[in-house]
Formats: sequence, structure tokens, C-alpha cells
Amino acid sequence: DGDAITGLLVLWQDVTGRSAAERTLAEQHELLERLIETVPVMISIHAPSLGRFRLNRAVEEILGYTDEDAADGRLLERTYPDPAYRAAVEAYMRSLEPGWRDMIVTARDGSAVPTAWANFRLSSEVEVGVGIDLRERTRMEAALRESEAKYRNLVELSPDAILIHQDGRIVFANAAAAALLGAGAPDQLLGRTVTT
Repeated sequence: DGDAITGLLVLWQDVTGRSAAERTLAEQHELLERLIETVPVMISIHAPSLGRFRLNRAVEEILGYTDEDAADGRLLERTYPDPAYRAAVEAYMRSLEPGWRDMIVTARDGSAVPTAWANFRLSSEVEVGVGIDLRERTRMEAALRESEAKYRNLVELSPDAILIHQDGRIVFANAAAAALLGAGAPDQLLGRTVTT
């Protein structure tokens, strides 16, 4: 018969390494996706054109915006309705300036939310914004200022003479201390030595 096999060529390729690399890559992708969706910070992934955004769950929880809200390319108009402020934010985003910048973001419900954002670019040219909600910090700072004001009033109006010194020099005196030491006003005592 003229159809006899005269030779056989077998190609064999070991894909064990490639399969392991694909599994590792899939695990890293899953890890990254879970981190993006579970960290309690806002993450915005966008193209350099600032037209299309992907938002994580924290953006929805804090600001109320979803990926659907960002799909039409008008997210920056919604979050920064003032054109001049929006232009400054866009310039910051494009600059990829290192560090954090405080920004007031308009939430979906119209409220003003104090936030801080940092931006960076991946090697694929995709840009990422990471934001934190500053409302709790703002509340704590206001409470601290109120507490300091109350304490200062208590000390300044105390009938007891109160002096605070550092390195032997007076850095604070209340009105009672000024009267006791014969000064016309507490600031006349500042900088004097405690012994004079």
C-alpha cells in the first residue's frame, strides 16, 4: 500500500511553568480586585483623558457615586461643579504631583465632603486616585478647638494667678497673675524670668 507512514514528528511542550505563572497571575488579579473593593479608602481608576472612571465600593459608600454614574464622562462635573475649582483639581490630577491634597468633593446627595487625595500612574498609563474621607478628622479638629477655647477661657478668667514658664521664662500669664505681679496686662510678663 502506498500510504505507509514513513516517519513521525512529535512536538511536545512542557506548559507546567506557564500554567503555574497563569495561576499566579490570576491569584494576583483576584487579590488586587478584592483589595480595591474592600479597603476603606476611595479608589478611582481612570484614563489620562479623565473621561472614563472606575470607582471602588468606598466611593459609593462615602460619596454615593457608582461606576454607572461615572460611565457618561461627567463625573468630574458632578463632584466638582464649580468650573474654576474643577480646573484646579484636573490640573492636580494630570500633574501626578506627589503627596496628598485636601479637596472638597460634592457627593451625589449634594453635600460637601472634605477629602484628601493622592494620584499615581501605572506603567500602562492608567492613573489611580486614592482618597480618604476627612469628615471624622474635621469633627475631631473642631472638638479640639472647642476644648482648647474652653480651657483657655477657664485659665484666663481664673481668679487664681496662673503662670506657665519654659526654661525659666514666662510664656503664659493670666490676668490674675498680671495683677499679682503688678503688670498692666498679662502680655507684659511674657519673656520675663520667673525670679524677677
